[in-house]
Amino acid sequence: LKAGERGPSLLEDFIMREKITHFDHERIPERVVHARGSAAHGYFEAYEDLSDLTKAGFLAEAGKRTPVFVRFS
Repeated sequence: LKAGERGPSLLEDFIMREKITHFDHERIPERVVHARGSAAHGYFEAYEDLSDLTKAGFLAEAGKRTPVFVRFS
């Protein structure tokens, strides 16, 4: 129910009020604190110059060691 053709919804529309109330009280589960997964620190080393394929600076020169951190979940 609306007040006019393009007006605001009325509080008399009990179906809409019920839907909004249900939506407002919906339980959102908490994020898992101790999620499973593993991670590793290390280095990435490009074996050859890849500057013709990309503009990424760490791939521009062969043999350059770049520290990395990777997480697998």
